[in-house]
Amino acid sequence: MYRPLGSRSPGERSRRARSDRATSGGVLRGTTHQRFYAQRGVGDLGGRQPYLRVVWRVGLVLGGQLIGAGRRRYDDHAAHSKADKLSRVVARSSIGKMTYAEYVALEEKGEAKHEFIRGDVFAMAGGTPAHAALAMAIGRQIGNALDGKPCRVFSSDLRIRVKATDFAAYPDVTVIRGKLETDPEDPDAATNPKVIVDVLSDATEAYDRGAKAAQYRRIPSLEEYVLVAQAPPMIEVYRRNERGKWELAVEAGRGQTANIASISVTIDVDTAYANPLG
Repeated sequence: MYRPLGSRSPGERSRRARSDRATSGGVLRGTTHQRFYAQRGVGDLGGRQPYLRVVWRVGLVLGGQLIGAGRRRYDDHAAHSKADKLSRVVARSSIGKMTYAEYVALEEKGEAKHEFIRGDVFAMAGGTPAHAALAMAIGRQIGNALDGKPCRVFSSDLRIRVKATDFAAYPDVTVIRGKLETDPEDPDAATNPKVIVDVLSDATEAYDRGAKAAQYRRIPSLEEYVLVAQAPPMIEVYRRNERGKWELAVEAGRGQTANIASISVTIDVDTAYANPLG
């Protein structure tokens, strides 16, 4: 009958050890893996000893290769992650602290565009031809669909002010329905957008999806926030539901359409991404 090792007497343990060595025929004495096979009743391995040694060594080699590959993948991921974080930091570097009145005066100079976040001012990253073309294509489709309706489409030159969070920025496309309302401190900044569209870029995607989206969600009039990926083609529409909660309502790729329900506009994805220049 089998008994736990701790319940055996010293004499029994000594006899068991001698039996194991005898069973092994002296073949597997010396290493941990050899004792492993002997203690499990493998017995005299005879001609199988070289085979087991080969299997054991192959296992060690393969294991080492897998560990090395895993380490290389981890190092590559870490390097890309650090580079990505660095690019976002550079794209979002603050130019300093100032009051909102000072920020407005800076913007009136027209030398460059900046975002304002509770006293921190950030220079906006420059765009690319693909970014500019997508913003224009989306804006054109929305504008054509709203022709004759009490809505107006604005380019990225329109500043949006979020009073609740002390924030100001320039979305790629803004739709305002009804009368344009502006901030008392900033008559050039709109406060009542119905729809905001932003084209994503590698350097700012995390910010656009996270911190900036959180700012926009605090605008009472805003009903939909549209994110447009550069590649692969993808348009996402985030919508405020009847409970006042934000949810991903539309995710449209090639061959599909994206419905912006608050203004009854449907965006054709293939048309938006078409490049007549080849």
